[in-house]
Amino acid sequence: AKMPIPDPITLRPQSEWKIIGTAMPRLDIVRKCTGKASYNFDFRMPGLLHAAVQRGPTRGATVKSIDGSAMKKSPDIKSVENLGYGVAVVATNPWAARNALPQLKIAWNATPYDSLSSEDIEKSYADALANTSGKVAKHDGDFDAAAKAPGAKLVEAEYTVPFLHHMCMEPMGSTAFVHDGIIEMWAPTNGASGLVDGIAFLMNTKPENVVVHRSEFIGGSFGRRDRLDQDMEAVQLSAKLGAPVQVIQSRENDLHHGYYRPYQKTRIRAVVDGQGNLTGWQHKIASQAIAHSGHDLSELQWTGFDESKIEPYLKAGGSPFYNMPFDFFSVSNTPFGWPYQVPNVHVEVVEMEGPLKPTYWRSVGTSGNIFQIESMIDEMAVAAGVAPLAFRKKLLGDKHPRGIKVLDELAVMCNWPGVQKPGSGTGWGIGFMNGFGAYGAIAIQVQVQGKRIAIKRVVGVADQGVTVNKDQTEAQWQGGIIDGLAAAILQQVTLKNGQVQQSNWGDYPTFTLRNVPSIEFKTVESGPAGVGGLSEMATPLVAAPIANAVYFATGTRVRELPLAKAGFSI
Repeated sequence: AKMPIPDPITLRPQSEWKIIGTAMPRLDIVRKCTGKASYNFDFRMPGLLHAAVQRGPTRGATVKSIDGSAMKKSPDIKSVENLGYGVAVVATNPWAARNALPQLKIAWNATPYDSLSSEDIEKSYADALANTSGKVAKHDGDFDAAAKAPGAKLVEAEYTVPFLHHMCMEPMGSTAFVHDGIIEMWAPTNGASGLVDGIAFLMNTKPENVVVHRSEFIGGSFGRRDRLDQDMEAVQLSAKLGAPVQVIQSRENDLHHGYYRPYQKTRIRAVVDGQGNLTGWQHKIASQAIAHSGHDLSELQWTGFDESKIEPYLKAGGSPFYNMPFDFFSVSNTPFGWPYQVPNVHVEVVEMEGPLKPTYWRSVGTSGNIFQIESMIDEMAVAAGVAPLAFRKKLLGDKHPRGIKVLDELAVMCNWPGVQKPGSGTGWGIGFMNGFGAYGAIAIQVQVQGKRIAIKRVVGVADQGVTVNKDQTEAQWQGGIIDGLAAAILQQVTLKNGQVQQSNWGDYPTFTLRNVPSIEFKTVESGPAGVGGLSEMATPLVAAPIANAVYFATGTRVRELPLAKAGFSI
């Protein structure tokens, strides 16, 4: 730190790199495989208490009464705490707390969501698309004029993506000790600095009074662990009991009462002219706003915090996107920021209220938007009579040579078939995007018998400028594709009487080894000038290629995820 800063700074030329661009083994693999890696649940300290928490069945539910008469007496149980939004059993060990919690009879106060179902949500979103004006994110040219031009073809479609849960392999949890004027935490957090600021804000103290020890390892996050619910539970209980408290949520509790990728319904109207050019695109989204949700009100009511302080806090920097007039994540990678060259574009978003709390899910708004965009791009390619890959290259024009090269490499790797005849039983689908500072494309080949899908090949090409660790990049790509396949084909969160219906892996399935297809992957190196990342790119790229491939195999367009909802299975 005391050394003088060179001016100008001369970086080592790429020709002299010895480590960057090679395949280096991760140093944590042995510890993870031998059980020596340390997670939040492994943390222990003198006097540590353990808490199991039951939250209300619907969003905003509060405790009406607690009947503990059926709870078996045990010296391990220290107390039963009414948190307002839920009930905690505190014990000397986590198993005692978890076993005692179901023995309580808890009555809950009514909420506006108590009778809400997935069918109600679908109807309200469809009504919003039809009758509510949204906030305009982009408006270029004259879409109506393009649609009325001689020889123009107008195509309209609605796409729907469901609520999704994160299902991190390590369930949510945190450890806190409020003592000597400080709040000390041991947490598997996705963002330590945000945790410091958020806890200080919620507990009405200064950030320097919050000390965070980040857990050595985190068993998955995907956006979930930047929320403060499990951390606030531990802090609140420690402050109340005067002892360190560790909270470990059950899988079921987290799935029922966590945070979710928002449900989204989108209406797209697009136009191709007589020469097969995409000349207009009108895009209207109905979705909950992630950026504007901030610290959810149910978190604030735990401390009785003055809700009027939320907006000034967010505008002061609590959320970097808060000052945008519309939800940035709802429109990400739509024509608001896509690479395609289309002259007449309109994008608007209707911000919805919902029964579930929204937050970031791996790739955030891109996860639903790329499915919708790249499915509709295929529909327009068919309308124009142009092969889907060639259609995308034409839309990129001369402004995205990196994207053109990615598509060219993909065509070579999978021996792209060009124009396909729908209904042949076998089909190729494609998806393309740029985002996260990178370009990527995936092609998937499926064979469909009845409603049974066999994934024959998954081929991907990406350009992230420079690949630092080839092995890690390939692992990110493979993991992202597996996440994306599960979300595209199998997973959804549904509601009945305001309550989440799914409980665990049994009714929220993922891909297991026997389902995972062979994944072929190649990186294109464009150099240090455009360094990006692939960790969130593969996941949103999967759904459209699967749906597009199913169309060419069966002649059926799937515009709603997961494909299982239309009867398809693996």
